[in-house]
Amino acid sequence: MNYLFRYRVRNVFGWSSYSPEEMIVANTVPTVPLTVVTTNVLDKVVVSWDQSSSTGGLLVPITGYNIFL
Repeated sequence: MNYLFRYRVRNVFGWSSYSPEEMIVANTVPTVPLTVVTTNVLDKVVVSWDQSSSTGGLLVPITGYNIFL
């Protein structure tokens, strides 16, 4: 979703004029990882996956994953 905003500031002498309009894009929740594979290796289970098709926004990295047993 896109939003347009502008701002102004105030100090003891009063309000400034408004800034030019800026557009921001709201980020969303990333999509689930793709092609999740589990492999048994001796006494361990290895879980691997392909990157999500969407990270939730332009230049928004995925910062972590949680694996629940």
